[in-house]
Order: sequence, then C-alpha cells, then structure tokens
Amino acid sequence: MGEERRLKVFERLGSITSNISFVLALLGTIGLAFAVNLVELICTAGLPAVFTQILVFNSLPTVQYYFYILLYILFFMIDDLFVFIVAMITLQMTGVTTKYVKYSRFVGGLLMLIIGALMILKPEVLMFG
Repeated sequence: MGEERRLKVFERLGSITSNISFVLALLGTIGLAFAVNLVELICTAGLPAVFTQILVFNSLPTVQYYFYILLYILFFMIDDLFVFIVAMITLQMTGVTTKYVKYSRFVGGLLMLIIGALMILKPEVLMFG
C-alpha cells in the first residue's frame, strides 16, 4: 500500500472513531441528564416545601434557618454540578470548535439577559397559569 493511500485510510479511521465517540458521548450525556432530571423531579415536587415546614416548626433563629436552606441548596446542586462537569469534559473530548462555543455562549448569555429582564420588568410572563 502506498504512503498516500495509507494516510487516507488512517484519516478515514480517525474521522469514524471521532464521530462514534461523539455519538456515544452525546448519548451518555442525554442519558445522564435524563437520570438527573428524574431525581430532580422528586426533589422539586415536594421536598423543599416539607423541608421549609420542618424548619419553621423548629422555630430556628433566622441565621440558622437560612444556613439550613443554603445547605439544602448545596446538596440539591451537587448533581447539577456533576452533569455540568461531565458535559464540559465531553465537549473537550469531542473537540468542539471554538466557533460553536462562541455561538453557544452568546445564545446562552442572551437567554439569561432576556429572562433577567423579564423577571424585573414583566414577571407575570414567566408564570404558569
């Protein structure tokens, strides 16, 4: 096999393996996000209400009350941080281009600004029902 043909074969193999790893990483991220959101559904359905009621019934000082709420939020956010870290590692492994990163950061920032402006100016738009 000639040198040029061998290079073409290795290039094809490289592109196939990178595409397969991207698809596997994407499927893994989707599966992980689904599992985490399933757990979060339970956590957001009633646990915060029960937790705050328990704190109220114990007549805690204000500082201690908010400390326990912050502690709850910290543990609530651990799974989100895990998904975020896995997603960032996946993006680095798949070699996402800087062009994609630039546009996704722009869109994410724009959405954050829009939601923030709505929360300040017209919060009723964000309410359901």
